[in-house]
Amino acid sequence: MKNGRNLRQLILFSLAAGCTLGGLGGGDVYANGYPPYEQILYINENNTVTQSDTDPNLKVDTSGLLKDGNFTYDTGDKLSKEKRGLIIMNSKKDLKSYTVDATLGADSSKTVNDYKKSDYQTILLQSTCDDTTIQDVNLQVKGLLAHNYGGSGVYGIYSGGAMKLDNLTINSDLKNAIKDSGIVNTNAYFIGKRTTNIGNLYIDTKLDPNSTTGASIAHNGLYADGGAVINVTGNTYINDYIATGTHEGYDNEYEIDTKGNVNTISKNDAVSAKHGDGSTVNINANEDGTILNPNNTVQIYGNLDAKKRNYPRRLFW
Repeated sequence: MKNGRNLRQLILFSLAAGCTLGGLGGGDVYANGYPPYEQILYINENNTVTQSDTDPNLKVDTSGLLKDGNFTYDTGDKLSKEKRGLIIMNSKKDLKSYTVDATLGADSSKTVNDYKKSDYQTILLQSTCDDTTIQDVNLQVKGLLAHNYGGSGVYGIYSGGAMKLDNLTINSDLKNAIKDSGIVNTNAYFIGKRTTNIGNLYIDTKLDPNSTTGASIAHNGLYADGGAVINVTGNTYINDYIATGTHEGYDNEYEIDTKGNVNTISKNDAVSAKHGDGSTVNINANEDGTILNPNNTVQIYGNLDAKKRNYPRRLFW
């Protein structure tokens, strides 16, 4: 796109027909001649996995990534060497397991103005189908991130459709590569408008904003947006660590003047439910307050964020 990519407004469709929910990924991968900042893989309905890159040096062998309903992908050091992010678009409505281990790369020699040409983006799982069911999801991501637009960033899962996940694990350990500030945005699980049902949930996220300054960091765990509902019915662990070397975003309403070495403010929300009537996160409870299973363990480390009374109905731990 000539003026950069507002990733919330662009749609990237699966190469396979049938599942065509809009997503966060950008449609013009090469961004008007600039290099592709993401490796993009497509899990197709015909049980193949394809890649958007046309340069042979950027291609990977996708032939064995999907076997018998199990998708497994380890990037190794390829993306860190290529200084790229990763987007995986899934068009399979039913999978047994989905495992990704990604080491991201970003160019620390670039400034925030360089990334205005084409936002660096990562989504480890973006479903293009409604009512996607996956038994076991395990996402591991580490390395460098870099972008300038607040809606982009690194997402474990980004979904505009309903999902059912029996077991979900997301671990991330990321560092901002841009040395002249920039915006840092990470979300473990983000869903807009529909309902997701999760059994057992484990989220552990760490973030080093490096030289980022000001109120510029969004660091989130579960995020129900635009009227979406997230139901977690099993054991739950969410640890949204305060970003390294920062102050909490809710201290003094973002008006902190530290006059010291640390002047970065971070919003660390373990659970968010906002931007639309009905946005709800239920953890081990029904909306009427009934506990689902008193033997479940619920541990949440981080803030709860809601707008206009859209707080999660009940949180038990």
